[in-house]
Amino acid sequence: MGTQLFKLLFIGLNLFALQHVHAANIKSTTPAITLNSNKQPSPIEKALEQLKRDEGKMPSVTNDKLKVKAFTSSQKEPTQHFLAEQNQQFSRLLQSFFPSQGS
Repeated sequence: MGTQLFKLLFIGLNLFALQHVHAANIKSTTPAITLNSNKQPSPIEKALEQLKRDEGKMPSVTNDKLKVKAFTSSQKEPTQHFLAEQNQQFSRLLQSFFPSQGS
């Protein structure tokens, strides 16, 4: 019994040490990934930079007025018909999940 426990402990310690050596070896041999900043910017990055430059040319007051106007014009109060329709659709959804058995 004592020798079996000793063998089991010895094998466990060897596997533990082997795992750490293997992990350290992988860490040391894996090349570090570096980002090359000399690459050409993507078309999306170019468009974003151009948009930022164009916004800088316009006076900020005009930009703010346009943003406020666009924000207020897009918001509309929901009508009673729209709310009733949403309520009906939601009720149907709940009834499909929880059908009434007696009524």
